[in-house]
Amino acid sequence: MLSISNFLDYHLIHTDKYKLTLLQIVATILIIVISIFLYRFIRKVIYKDNRMDIGKKFAISQVIRYLTIFITLLFVFRTLGVNISPVLIGGSAILVGIGLGLQNLVLDFVSGIILLMDKSIQANDVVQIGDIVGRVREIKFRTSIILTRENTMMIVPNSVLTKNHIVNLSYGNNTAKFSISIKVAQDVDVDLLQSILLDVAKNNKDILQDPPPKVDLKTFDGANLKFALQFNTNHIYSVESTKSKMRLDILEELRKHDIKLT
Repeated sequence: MLSISNFLDYHLIHTDKYKLTLLQIVATILIIVISIFLYRFIRKVIYKDNRMDIGKKFAISQVIRYLTIFITLLFVFRTLGVNISPVLIGGSAILVGIGLGLQNLVLDFVSGIILLMDKSIQANDVVQIGDIVGRVREIKFRTSIILTRENTMMIVPNSVLTKNHIVNLSYGNNTAKFSISIKVAQDVDVDLLQSILLDVAKNNKDILQDPPPKVDLKTFDGANLKFALQFNTNHIYSVESTKSKMRLDILEELRKHDIKLT
């Protein structure tokens, strides 16, 4: 009668250089199953910790995930009797070349961890990269997804967000200051002009009244005066539409009072 030990010792592959038994297959499956359950348990513990925000929880869980995969593969190869040392040693030159080629990928990966941990840029923030303004939809380990004002998805390597000069318009709060500039003739009624600009800002529902909008005289030359209507809004992402509406309202009011732009 075939015993369990004899059954498990049954050779599925038997050559001069390699032997594979049923026990090795069973042990490999157990290692993989235990690794999966262990990772899920650790991930569950991490996400139950209320001392960390969701970004840090995601970053830590992802790092543990890759470590779990790496360690599991080492145990699997060892259990199956596969010696990978000669491969690693013999292919060291190739690995160095691959490492140099993948240095940007590693940099993006590390940058993703930094972004998730330090929260300088988070999901739903409005950022400006050069002349492009968009809302961060998702921060992954290698890339971040940004929805631009033109309603296009931009995939940005995370290293771009950590190395370059990025303006986070949402940093700290969802309120930011903007301005609209106009140039008029020097003989304009300044008090009337200021009243028109402030009324336009007051009547726009997207403009915050605390702190109140204000009008500054920015520059003047021989024939012209340049004013700036400064205002705060928490509609940062759609501020260009707000500014466009305000410009149209300003233009309409200026025409009513026969004030011409220069």
